[in-house]
Amino acid sequence: MPKKKPYISVIIPVYHDWESLDRALDALDRQTWPKNRFEIIVVNNDPMDDFPAKYPNQNLRMACEEKAGSYAARNKGIRISRGDILGFCDADCIPCPCWIEKAVRFLSNNPGYSRVAGKIELVYGDSEKCSYAELYESIFAFRQAWYAKNGTSTTANMFVQRDIFDDVGMFNEGLLSGGDLEWGQRALKAGYPIGYSKNALVRHPARKNIRELTEKAKRVCSGYILINQADIIENPLNALYHGFSMIKPPIEAGRMIFARKDIPMQDRIILYLLEYLLKIVQFKEYIRCQMKRSN
Repeated sequence: MPKKKPYISVIIPVYHDWESLDRALDALDRQTWPKNRFEIIVVNNDPMDDFPAKYPNQNLRMACEEKAGSYAARNKGIRISRGDILGFCDADCIPCPCWIEKAVRFLSNNPGYSRVAGKIELVYGDSEKCSYAELYESIFAFRQAWYAKNGTSTTANMFVQRDIFDDVGMFNEGLLSGGDLEWGQRALKAGYPIGYSKNALVRHPARKNIRELTEKAKRVCSGYILINQADIIENPLNALYHGFSMIKPPIEAGRMIFARKDIPMQDRIILYLLEYLLKIVQFKEYIRCQMKRSN
């Protein structure tokens, strides 16, 4: 008798981005994995914003989460899910047709791994002429192979055996950024390694302009502060160390930028200056948060 395929829960948080969600759900409707062996859970992170009256997918479930933040929304999805394996992606991701199948096959063929980080391929507005923000993203965004090598993954493309959450706990809902990486480190310390699959692919739009990059830099900084809060509060010298480490010359980032021989040298110099600008943005956000806390 053939072995029964595992049941999969795909969890997607959404915040007003219904147009992108349409494309994600269309892609999930074309999955090669049997429809009766997976469910899609969309968690609306603004209950005041009603779900559009469509989405006829037979395996789609909808929920709301009042607490702000995508990690709170993902936790809501985890709590109501029924899957043996939980898959995570974002509302603006486009999973390839064999996304679920390839992730499940990876876990089945590699029993030493209980988590898998899938490849995230960036999509550009105009592939012939990328903006500086898009070029920057092409170097630094969604480095899933590197993340997996370091024990973690972004939730834009991750599959996890369900019982790991019972042991490790849920995502940290206090974090607006970095909660996926923080949870991944907890899972690694608890003895759950992660592999990388280039075949479990989703596509994700690159950030198009500097404003979007600076907004992300601020979110990353706020997540960094919360993760390192105890160390920062414990000793003023630690607070200074964390702050000034943000504005030290970005040596490793510089290596990554100037290694890209496909980008003209003038553009690589501009990208390096952009990297330093974003570090200054984070430093200013760090100072703002520290002053707010001291008041």
